Amino acid sequence: MDRIKQSELFLQRLEAFSDNINKLCRKLPRGAVSDEIIGQLVRAGGSPGANYIEAIESLSKRDFYFRIRIC
Repeated sequence: MDRIKQSELFLQRLEAFSDNINKLCRKLPRGAVSDEIIGQLVRAGGSPGANYIEAIESLSKRDFYFRIRIC
């Protein structure tokens, strides 16, 4: 499998991960404390996908490795 195909599959898996986090958070009971935690979880669940896209768009190999570690 070539790198482009692997990259696309990984991005799809990250999107599915984010969707699953959102579905889980919709099912959790709401309250004053849980609303804050749910919000943090939703933001954290989408972060790897956004960081991966930034890594793909990096200009140098060194920058790519830096951003992929963040991802």
